[in-house]
Amino acid sequence: MKRHLFAVGLVVVLLSAFALTGTSFAAGTPTDPVVTSLFCTLHIEFDAPAAGVEYLVEVWDDGVLVFSDTGISTAAGQTFHFSFDFTNRTIGQLIPGLGLVLYADGSLAWRADPYTGLDEGCLAFQGNEPGCDVLAPLPKTAVVASFVQTEPLYSAPGVLDEPALSIEAGKTAWAIGPDASGKYYKILWVCDFLWVPASALGPNYDNVWQGTPLPNAPVS
Repeated sequence: MKRHLFAVGLVVVLLSAFALTGTSFAAGTPTDPVVTSLFCTLHIEFDAPAAGVEYLVEVWDDGVLVFSDTGISTAAGQTFHFSFDFTNRTIGQLIPGLGLVLYADGSLAWRADPYTGLDEGCLAFQGNEPGCDVLAPLPKTAVVASFVQTEPLYSAPGVLDEPALSIEAGKTAWAIGPDASGKYYKILWVCDFLWVPASALGPNYDNVWQGTPLPNAPVS
C-alpha cells in the first residue's frame, strides 16, 4: 500500500512539474515571427507576451550556425526586431534556403526551415548575375539607415527615378553618404545606387546597428 501511494505521489509531483514548466513556456511564447528581407539584410520581428523571457534567434546555413542573437523582454507586448546581414557572407547551396529558429527561455518556440525568401537582389549579387555588377564593395563607412518618412527615389540628386518609385517609412537601406549640398543621400536599393532626400533617412535602431550615425562625408 505504501509503495502504491509513493508511486501516485511521484506521478503527481512529475505532472505538477510538467504543468509549471508548460505554463512558464506558454507565458513566454511569442507571436508568430514576421520574416522579411531587404537586399542582403534579413529581418525577424515578433512580440513578447510577458516580461523576463529570454529569446534566442539562430540562423543556419547548410548545417552551420551563421548568426545568433538574444534579447530579454522587459514588458508584455514588447516588439523584438532582429536583423542579420548577408552582404559579406555567401549563402551556401548544399541545402536550399536557410534555417531560422527561435527559442523562448531555451525552449523551441518557432522554426522556419527552409526559409527561401531572401531578397532576389541579394541572391543575384552573390551569384554574380548580370545586372548586379554595379555592386562594388560598399564603403566601410556605409551603414544601414531607416526611412523616417515615405519619399520617392532619385536617379541623381534632384532627378526623379523612372519609373517612379517611393520607399515607405520604416524600410531600411544602405546609406552611402550625402551629396555636396547635403540635401540628398546616396543609398543602395536592391541592385542600384540611388538617391533620396536627406530628410528621409535616420539611424537604424535594430539589434545590429543600434542607432549608428549615418556617414557624413560627401559622395558623388
